[in-house]
Amino acid sequence: MGGRLTSALKFGFRGLLELIYGGGDNCIHCGAYAEKYLCTSCLKHIVFCSEGWNIEKSTKNYRCYSAVYYTNIVKELISGLKYRGDFNCGRVLIELMEEVIAKQKLKFDAVAYVPMTLRRERLRGYNQSRYLAKALAENHGVTLIEDVVKSRETVDQIGLDGVQRWLNLENSFTATGEKHIVGKHILLVDDVITTGATSFYCALALEEKGADEIIILTAAKSSI
Repeated sequence: MGGRLTSALKFGFRGLLELIYGGGDNCIHCGAYAEKYLCTSCLKHIVFCSEGWNIEKSTKNYRCYSAVYYTNIVKELISGLKYRGDFNCGRVLIELMEEVIAKQKLKFDAVAYVPMTLRRERLRGYNQSRYLAKALAENHGVTLIEDVVKSRETVDQIGLDGVQRWLNLENSFTATGEKHIVGKHILLVDDVITTGATSFYCALALEEKGADEIIILTAAKSSI
């Protein structure tokens, strides 16, 4: 697993056009001919997020960006990475996220990710959010922070309403290793955001350990 992950991460960001032009293969979504990863027809069904927004609770406020909306094709890309270990799907998501970083001129000197409990990560085999974060950290030559942990099991967020999602995740994340966090401008990465509860509590854990700024970036944005 370690070797496969390492080799899968060794690629450079070459811009959104690389989703169409660049290698000669079949579309990873529909199987039609594509120059690289996605055919032009499938790419047309991706809906891009144009602006960021704030996730607020009590007196805390974190800026958040997503690359695209959680449409059917994006759902398939995330499922491919998350459950089948399809790193071509992951490469597409990373390049989409890089577009946001470039467009919004996001500045950061470290990258963190939303963790899973050790039990759940062992069941799945790896953490897809860590995969995305590690690639972005390598692309930008910054530190990958491994110090946010999910300290307790929570029920699956699927099927919960907005209030239940926030209650479910409250006090479930902690951060350690202050020397990697204090004073840092951190990009916090996850695959999908819905209410923002998961990202908020991870960002809060980083702030409580001394992070100077946390910006949240996800591959996709969903809604309840």
